Amino acid sequence: MIEFIHQTFTYLATGFLFTLFLFTSSIKISRWHQYIVPFQLGFMKKYGLNGLVYTLIGVAELLGALGLLLAGSHVLGTLAASGLFFLSLGAFLYHLKFDSFQFGIPALLCGSLALVLFASHFAWLTELPTNLAITADMLDFQFSLKTAIPFLVGASVALKFSLIMSETATTKMLNADKEDPYAA
Repeated sequence: MIEFIHQTFTYLATGFLFTLFLFTSSIKISRWHQYIVPFQLGFMKKYGLNGLVYTLIGVAELLGALGLLLAGSHVLGTLAASGLFFLSLGAFLYHLKFDSFQFGIPALLCGSLALVLFASHFAWLTELPTNLAITADMLDFQFSLKTAIPFLVGASVALKFSLIMSETATTKMLNADKEDPYAA
């Protein structure tokens, strides 16, 4: 029963983070959202970073999301979760330094969830042979209805969360002063 709960949580968290980071990376890479992109680029300018860094963060988020999609592979799942944790940690620290704790909450939550997934996948290290060879079965991904349902539920929750956040940001941008949309 504990194994079932662990697996269900893992797939829910994976689905949530995959969808959320796929959404955020699509905004950073293609810059399709007309309200969020200027808002986030304003943050980047405030942090002393440029649009190229913004795009590279999007690429890193995309790679992390795709790595989570292959989370049945403990190697890729561990690397993806750790990468997303460090991206989220960096975002949280930048928000703390340049903005307020409020802006860092989403990064803190995503980073915490990525850290839990990392710990979940990290157990594979104890199973490595003494010669540290990575075997083919460590890269095997098993997909079944048992894994798909929690993954899709997590993905659905993340999609709804992303849409709410997008709508909130859009509303704030439309109601904000056009001169300084980042003012508190």
